[in-house]
Amino acid sequence: MDSPPFDSAQSDFFALQPLLEGLAHLHEWVAISNRDGRTLWTSDGQLANDVLAGRSQGPWLSDVLPIREGQGHRGELQEDLARIHRELEKGSESGSRRVDIGRGLCADGPEMRLQIFRTTVSPGKTLIVSVVDPAVPVPAESPIKRIEELEVKNAALENDLHGMAHSLRSSLVPLLGFSRLLKDDYSSAIGAEGAHFIKRIEEAGTALSEKVDKGLQVSQIKVEPGDRTLVDPRRTLMQIQSQQKLELEEAEVELIIPSDMPLVCCNRTHLYEIMFHLVMNAAQHMGDCEDRRIEISVSTHEYEHQLEVRDHGQGIPAQELERVFEIFRSNSTSGRKRVVEGLGLAIVRKIAEAHGGRAWAENAADQGALFRVSLPFAE
Repeated sequence: MDSPPFDSAQSDFFALQPLLEGLAHLHEWVAISNRDGRTLWTSDGQLANDVLAGRSQGPWLSDVLPIREGQGHRGELQEDLARIHRELEKGSESGSRRVDIGRGLCADGPEMRLQIFRTTVSPGKTLIVSVVDPAVPVPAESPIKRIEELEVKNAALENDLHGMAHSLRSSLVPLLGFSRLLKDDYSSAIGAEGAHFIKRIEEAGTALSEKVDKGLQVSQIKVEPGDRTLVDPRRTLMQIQSQQKLELEEAEVELIIPSDMPLVCCNRTHLYEIMFHLVMNAAQHMGDCEDRRIEISVSTHEYEHQLEVRDHGQGIPAQELERVFEIFRSNSTSGRKRVVEGLGLAIVRKIAEAHGGRAWAENAADQGALFRVSLPFAE
């Protein structure tokens, strides 16, 4: 697919080009539109250059969809799409929306389905991405067979992820090597400005390499049969308190560890990771507040243990309660020193899921954030 001719006025779209090119190979039709539902680009190249360049207003998304004319429902469809655009623009929905839109352009074309989701290309700049595919009916099948198929697909995706990560790392090695060579041996030729750009290249390359490594770290979290044992959570918390003493004192945080806690059936290293990331997340994100306690509790239920970590700080905006677990995401507004790398809560959730449990966040009834992790008993 040829790249769309965006000029400098549409510079934000350059960040979307890899995404659009990938989507166009996977789907029948792709478009991007603004918050008002006006189309800015389509994969079939039907928009005028003035629209692509941002000099004139694009058509409604409903008017350019690859469906047959004369079906009599484009007006109603336009209203539905405008409503979905508004809902996605509010930011309260992180998922996508699916809409059945009618038959394709061919005489015997199948029913088509539109999927719409939101993406952010720069701070304050939100665009809506739409993809169209045939609405293929899903045949009924047994849940067990479906689970087996998903496990096979997940294993294949994991192998692809590892291969892609190793390929990225291999490409970064010469990039960083040659940039250091330029900096060390050709500093007089490139001058101060060139040295500044090389430094930026090194910083960006190093950051990307670290993200690849950390993304792999999350993907490789597994629990094998026999990995679980009964672990004393109080001992784990005392170890964290000792090791992070300086960080907790600098944040002026008091860690409240109960004297009597039940043993937890868990992988020992994984329990440490859960507690460490939840405690440090609370210390670094509670904001400026007078009550700087972090309280820990562990309870035993019929089928599981439940771990709770709560603070008395600023809490979490309702729309962020789920998104805080996204990889590399950080929403701290505190002016205090932060050492978070946007990976801790993603690790917590991945470990919980690997144990057959889950991790979620709530706002405490009075004040502060409350994180809970459930760990089912081993079979």
